[in-house]
Amino acid sequence: MLIVGPAFAVSQSSNSSASAALTPQQALYKKTYQDIQSGDRKAYWKAQAELEDYPLLPYLHRAYIQKFMRSLPATVVEQYLNDYSQDPFIKTIQFRYLAYLSTRNPRKFAQWYQKTPSDWLNASLHCRYLRGFSRNKSKLMRYDSLINSLWQKPASQLGICDPVFSRWRSYGGLTQERILARIKLVAKQGHPKFIAYLTTLLSKEAQYLGRLWGQVANSPAYIARIADWQKADTFNQQAIVMFGLERLIWHDVDAATRHIHLVTNKAQLKSAQRFYLYKTLAIRLALLQDKRAKHWLEAAAKLDMRDDLRDWTVSYWIQQKNWTELLNFVSALPQKWQNDSRTRFWFAKSLHLTGQNEQAKTLFNSLANTRSYYGFLASDELGLPIQLNHQSIVIPQEHFHIIENDKAFQTAFELLAVGQLQWARSKWHEFLTNLPNPVGKSAGVLAAQRGWYDRAVFAMAEFGALSETQVRFPVVYKDAFFSAAEQYNQAPSWLLAVARRESAFAPDARSTANAYGVMQILPSTASYIAQRDVARAELTDPTANIALGAQYLDYLSTKVSTNQVLRTAAYNAGWRRVINWLPQEPVAAIQWIESIPFKETRAYVKAVIAYERIYAKHLTNEGKIVPSSFADLSQMMISQDTLTTQELGGKLAKR
Repeated sequence: MLIVGPAFAVSQSSNSSASAALTPQQALYKKTYQDIQSGDRKAYWKAQAELEDYPLLPYLHRAYIQKFMRSLPATVVEQYLNDYSQDPFIKTIQFRYLAYLSTRNPRKFAQWYQKTPSDWLNASLHCRYLRGFSRNKSKLMRYDSLINSLWQKPASQLGICDPVFSRWRSYGGLTQERILARIKLVAKQGHPKFIAYLTTLLSKEAQYLGRLWGQVANSPAYIARIADWQKADTFNQQAIVMFGLERLIWHDVDAATRHIHLVTNKAQLKSAQRFYLYKTLAIRLALLQDKRAKHWLEAAAKLDMRDDLRDWTVSYWIQQKNWTELLNFVSALPQKWQNDSRTRFWFAKSLHLTGQNEQAKTLFNSLANTRSYYGFLASDELGLPIQLNHQSIVIPQEHFHIIENDKAFQTAFELLAVGQLQWARSKWHEFLTNLPNPVGKSAGVLAAQRGWYDRAVFAMAEFGALSETQVRFPVVYKDAFFSAAEQYNQAPSWLLAVARRESAFAPDARSTANAYGVMQILPSTASYIAQRDVARAELTDPTANIALGAQYLDYLSTKVSTNQVLRTAAYNAGWRRVINWLPQEPVAAIQWIESIPFKETRAYVKAVIAYERIYAKHLTNEGKIVPSSFADLSQMMISQDTLTTQELGGKLAKR
């Protein structure tokens, strides 16, 4: 998951209009903003006259109020908040103002609490407000749903909330059902010790259920003693069995396989519940390449069908290289389950591998007309060039008028120009929200023309313009990518594909795992491969980040060989995992990709391969002959021997 960087971040570099020379108003705004951060009040007042008609003046007001809030008259702060009421860009200031009032002016705090959207507040502010009338039963219980949502957390809440919870409980808000719901939540989050405390809140008659949840949370195999659970009603027994058996499947699949029939029968599980558990057990066994998966895949299919069950059944027969069984399975599926590109490709491949070449050719031809990973594989099977099916979007004049006269659009690009990317994206999202589909597509194209590539990419997806491949797969930061490709002997099309998947070229992208920039590099990884401390500013500079990403891909060749499929997987999941996933006996690369245990990594590898094929074609069309790194994928074999039979190269091999 990607999140954004700070309010001020690096601009989009030489590929973007954001790096063009600033206008006088933009330059003054940026300087004044920085002066305010340094504590200069006079700069703010001095700049106002020159920025009176400037779209970003409210953001300068925001910076001023945020910096000097504690010393400003309340009327100034409140006037500003009222002027921009409900606008998300004041969320931080309004939150801070409430936090300030909560310990200094209870009356005003209560007034502003009621004006503030609930999701702008945290538990502490909610509880401070509720404490103000916690002795008033009728008033407090009007917030029953909110209090329950604050209480339903997998760990202890803030001490400031305790008086509210205590009163709420005394007024009857804490029902047995709600306590059991939280116990279930705590169990799923893996905090069994906390269950002991929650159990004490239950009635004496219900405490047995709390202890039962705790025992199963501590040891999922305890479900095997279901015959002793005579005090548990059917509903709670089923909930505990569903939880415990699923955990057992992932922690001790052999024990789960032994107990599943007894436990599901004793708990009288419904068909949908059995289907879920059978499917989960089947997938777990298939991940382990265990032949018992066949029985459970078939058992689940007798109860129902879902995308993941279909996909894992196909994967199982691919693992087993049993093409006849794969054909039988897919042929027996209702038509709606046969139409996805993966199922169609492997059905055609199975026909080919069982000698039914004409039927296979017909299916491959149909699939080869699509722009997708499997469409490109089908083209390879037929020896045909891949099809991009590009459709350019030409912006009508009336769309230009609508877009360029929109205040949110103007503000978004001003924010982009001064490097405030977080707020620029927020304003861009606001701009797109109410646009009709054709205008939204035009807006995405215009964003690309003006160098805002990541927003253009996402706009094409949001408005369904999937055939505008030039906008969806832009060749940006070209000098940086080609320089890094040459320095580390990588294909530029591969580097572009990785960047497109990682960040869509957003220079300030930051993931929840703390990876930064165009190539999504962890600070620790950057410092390791560079053999020096790498500053955050480097990680958000596209040129430096791209070079680090290329260097890391080069480093991975010392761990998982020069094989680009393995290095792509290792870039996402880590090289140690990839080594553990390698089979002893050689398998085709396209089969190995289907067996990758992590869903995210399977999707990642397929996406990067497809994107690389697109970029290789783009670069070739530009006159730079760039053969695809993955054009021979159907001929590639992968095994543990890959690590020794292919070159372990790279500039960091000595390490």
